[in-house]
Amino acid sequence: MHEVSLCRQLAAAVARATGGREVETVYVDVGQLRQVVPAAMGFAWTFVVKGTALEDASLEMRTLPAELACRACGASSRLGSDLGFDCRACGSPETVLTSGEQFVLTAVDVRTPPPPTTVRPGARLTRGKEIAMGRFHRHDDGTVHVHEHDDEGHGHEQDEHGHDEHGHGEHGPGTHSHDGLPRTGSAELDQLIGDHSGYGTGRERIEILEDIYAENDRLAAANRRALDAAGVRAVNLMSSPGAGKTTLLARTLAALEGRLRVGVVEGDIETPLDAERLAGYGAKISLLNTGDGFGGECHLDAPMVATALRGLDLSSLDLVIIENVGNLVCPAEFDVGEHRKAMVFSITEGEDKPLKYPVMFRAVEAVVLNKMDLAPYLDFDRALFLRNLRAVNPDAVVIEASARTGAGVDAWIDWVTQDSRALDRITPHG
Repeated sequence: MHEVSLCRQLAAAVARATGGREVETVYVDVGQLRQVVPAAMGFAWTFVVKGTALEDASLEMRTLPAELACRACGASSRLGSDLGFDCRACGSPETVLTSGEQFVLTAVDVRTPPPPTTVRPGARLTRGKEIAMGRFHRHDDGTVHVHEHDDEGHGHEQDEHGHDEHGHGEHGPGTHSHDGLPRTGSAELDQLIGDHSGYGTGRERIEILEDIYAENDRLAAANRRALDAAGVRAVNLMSSPGAGKTTLLARTLAALEGRLRVGVVEGDIETPLDAERLAGYGAKISLLNTGDGFGGECHLDAPMVATALRGLDLSSLDLVIIENVGNLVCPAEFDVGEHRKAMVFSITEGEDKPLKYPVMFRAVEAVVLNKMDLAPYLDFDRALFLRNLRAVNPDAVVIEASARTGAGVDAWIDWVTQDSRALDRITPHG
């Protein structure tokens, strides 16, 4: 679940902000469209901080509603339960989100311990005595004695110190001393130690306002710069498990072999199975299993892709396709440094998915409507799907295809190879 990844980034942000101070409470604002489940977030936080300095810190999460502004009429409105993005006032699809995608660490409460009860070193006392180390000890009745330690050390034997032999009930208002030093309560010692009676462990709130995705986005920008410097375009390809993403990618590599130099970042939680399926088409493959050192995440993020890109010689490539982990939630939330995003959607998944997973469908520029060869055998309502898609993302390119038969794949290849520096070398399909 993506809540684990978010909590890891949140914990890192808290640690940076507090510098090792003891944290009591962490406060975050989460937008409605982040699709964070509060119960899952709480469980993930407990899991992530266990055994760390934040183990005792509680998490307070506030969910912020998604709000829209209409370019056509200027009205503002909140996203409804149907998650349609049309203006509630005039029905125009020309709207922009003004809230709902935040994930912000807003503040933390840290404990403020009382200042230590110490004696100022070098202070002058009665009869010329001097405290060099500022040491003291306290009896059971609260009486504090200050000691001057010499080179021979300071012992607490009965015959030397006499804790059992002198009763504190015998102390009068006068001065009880060791080596002539004043007892607590004297004006001179109070001046040295100071009055700490009003101090207690307190709480301080630190206002932060840090976007939890900021560090990921910084690394994504670095990935994009590395790709740009090599003249390589990158496409982030996403889908749910079993939608046909790898089959479509195999078709793509077969069609481009010898015509375009392609690299693939093959993301999955475990196993090299998909990477093995893509071998033999002349593409360079960099396998990235998130279960191998990345916590088994259900998505790729910018640091992971940075690692995978090191396995590709970008100077020898024209195009990199990043096959993300199969998931309709988490992958859409992380910029990995790609230039464009696309998704594969199987018609077996149902017409309502754009409304159920609006972040994914809104994030992409192209939707490959896959497994169209099964349309005669299903009651898939194509018009309803397109209507739901347009309510979420009116600008997405829709490519109807069958990765199994190859129908419609040419249109996908035309889209995926746009902006490539080697576009002039690609011969037209036909």
